[in-house]
Amino acid sequence: GILQSFSLYKKALENLNWETSFFKKEGFNLVELYEDKPFEVKIPKNAKNIAGVKIEIRPINEDEFNLTIDTEIIRDGRKQPLRVNQKGKFDALVKTQNFEFILTRKDCTIGQTYFLVFNDINSLAQSYLKQVKISLEDKKSELINVQLIGSNPKKSADFINELNHVFISYGVKKKKNDSFMRNVFS
Repeated sequence: GILQSFSLYKKALENLNWETSFFKKEGFNLVELYEDKPFEVKIPKNAKNIAGVKIEIRPINEDEFNLTIDTEIIRDGRKQPLRVNQKGKFDALVKTQNFEFILTRKDCTIGQTYFLVFNDINSLAQSYLKQVKISLEDKKSELINVQLIGSNPKKSADFINELNHVFISYGVKKKKNDSFMRNVFS
């Protein structure tokens, strides 16, 4: 049904501005910093950032940070190394061959290692389509259950709430359009 629409999921993700995610290392685990983002990321128009690559960000003082990438990517069907090690300035453009963004300090600790990941909204929408479970409350009811179990309950709730908002907006627009079409052709 309409609640399993890729375009509605994508719109919800775009509305939530989930183009990026931040993580920090705690022991052997990477923990997402969903509500406590250490930085704000501004992405210039037409910037192309590779999705899924962990960009290590380590603030070295109030104005500067070290940026490190040491991974492999698949380009043109072949594995290729992707290595970057450079200093960046907060509130200034960071530009490499594969990334372009501006990082602003929010609530970060000098010396702490953080990871920035650019998300592919289309892949994220596909992932959420698979994770969200929708069922009728009962066969006679118009109520539905929408369930998403994730590692971050607040993030899951935010997504479901935004999906609900997008769905309601879609329904209102569809009713207006249907009403308009009836008036035009009557």
